[in-house]
Amino acid sequence: MSGPGVYEEAYDFHFTKQTAFTLYTPKLFKLVLNLPSILSGLYFPLYVCQRNQYYFNNATAVMTPVLGDVTFGPAADGLGLQTTGTIQAAMPGGVYPGNEGITSCGQNVGFNPETCDQATKNVDKAAL
Repeated sequence: MSGPGVYEEAYDFHFTKQTAFTLYTPKLFKLVLNLPSILSGLYFPLYVCQRNQYYFNNATAVMTPVLGDVTFGPAADGLGLQTTGTIQAAMPGGVYPGNEGITSCGQNVGFNPETCDQATKNVDKAAL
């Protein structure tokens, strides 16, 4: 993935559709996706969070299991734009094989910032 514009890639996914989940359940994916996000910066005090709920409850939102490889490119090191063209090498060649994931269409609804404790308590059970 990269853009907008021409940038070194951060990562590539090469997944194929599977018939069943083997390592993780759809509920676990929903729990992780719906964790409140910690907000920081000039306009937010410490420990302020925001709920960004993802709902998977319409006809196009069926969670489909996928399995495949992830390759990290030079922009994935978190240090800013890299132009060296080298691949991250935590694994040989920067390729992490055998990753399970999902493909789906979730609808996102954001909420106002709250304390992190309150945001965690207020996670909408309908999103899980």
